[in-house]
Amino acid sequence: MKNYRKFWNNWGLNKMQQELKTEQKEEYKETELGLLPESWIVENFTQCINKKRIKLGKVKKQEYQEIGKFPIVDQGQKLIAGYCDNEEDVYKGELPIIIFGDHTRIIKFIDFSFVCGADGTKVIVPDLSKLSTSFFYYALSNIEIPSRGYNRHYSLLKEKKIPLPPLPEQKKIAFILSTIQDAIEKTENVINSFKELKKSMMKHLFTYGPVSLEQAEKTKLKKTEIGYMPKEWDIKNFEKCINKKIIKVGKIKQQEYKGVGKYPIVDQGQNLIAGYWDNEKDVYQGDLPIIIFGDHTRIVKFIDFPFVCGADGTKIIVPNLEVIDSKFFHYALKNTEIPSRGYNRHYSLLKEKRLPIPSISVQKEIASIIYSIDEKKEKEENKKNALEELFKSMLHNLMTAKIRVNHLNFEEQ
Repeated sequence: MKNYRKFWNNWGLNKMQQELKTEQKEEYKETELGLLPESWIVENFTQCINKKRIKLGKVKKQEYQEIGKFPIVDQGQKLIAGYCDNEEDVYKGELPIIIFGDHTRIIKFIDFSFVCGADGTKVIVPDLSKLSTSFFYYALSNIEIPSRGYNRHYSLLKEKKIPLPPLPEQKKIAFILSTIQDAIEKTENVINSFKELKKSMMKHLFTYGPVSLEQAEKTKLKKTEIGYMPKEWDIKNFEKCINKKIIKVGKIKQQEYKGVGKYPIVDQGQNLIAGYWDNEKDVYQGDLPIIIFGDHTRIVKFIDFPFVCGADGTKIIVPNLEVIDSKFFHYALKNTEIPSRGYNRHYSLLKEKRLPIPSISVQKEIASIIYSIDEKKEKEENKKNALEELFKSMLHNLMTAKIRVNHLNFEEQ
């Protein structure tokens, strides 16, 4: 694969997508997988793999170590599940290979020395005379295998058909997909960096206030029941920070949420918007912005737009603006530790909390600093979502030959 990376750097995502739309003149034929180009063939999964016996040690989950010489790969979500030190257990066969989770249906591309997790971890070695390992990995990723719960799934995989373009086209397909995956991974790393920055910045701001590291050394602190804070800051009970007037609001049950609609539904779940609703009479009519607290989940959300409230465990908190700025209140609550009671109620614990209260101007400054990090993180999250949608679309279209790459020239120009 010559200078594929240079091709990517020269052309980029947008140019690549334009190039991929070039009309192809090759004839198509009917196959078990639908219409495919004449130059493509279809093989059974079992005809695409090297069936020689693989000798490898398998490590039980209870024996995984947190650190060690050799990474353990199993059928779980994480690429690396743990570590071990025994060299005898290291996979000694050809690389790269593919791992298939017999219970989980998770597929992994492995190009490094590893030890195999014991339960349900299938090592698949492709027949390199027919297909490249990276193409095979993406072809398997595009296959739908229905769930049997925690039962075995490899028998279903063995029944599947694989589309096989000529090897040069396979490599081009794999390159395009791996490049998008690389972009997703880099964006994920940036998001994680912003998460770490926010965590450390909140710790600094709620201890020293909005001052530089040099000024922090000179800041006079006082020790309180909720930690160290600047001497001039106050502490107030949670209930002093809220407006206690009765709020009338319609609440929608989860089974009634719509996929599209006029008004967003906000509930106690992870996503900012959980669904949509059309009935205007259920829209929250009170002051904005407000804060949503998940009574079961302990999730805290800042809401500054008209919304409909999800029914179960969604607490609306209206800040007392004479005491506390809305955005600062949101971040102060996120910075407050509330121990988990499982799926029981937590609002009673929140009501017992005491919060740090600087002047309103300092509150706004603190909130502005944290919000700027949140904005940058959100921009990267949107980018990652767009890349994931692009990958999904390209995976399907490339594997079904709706988009062709055989005409692209990756040679050095």
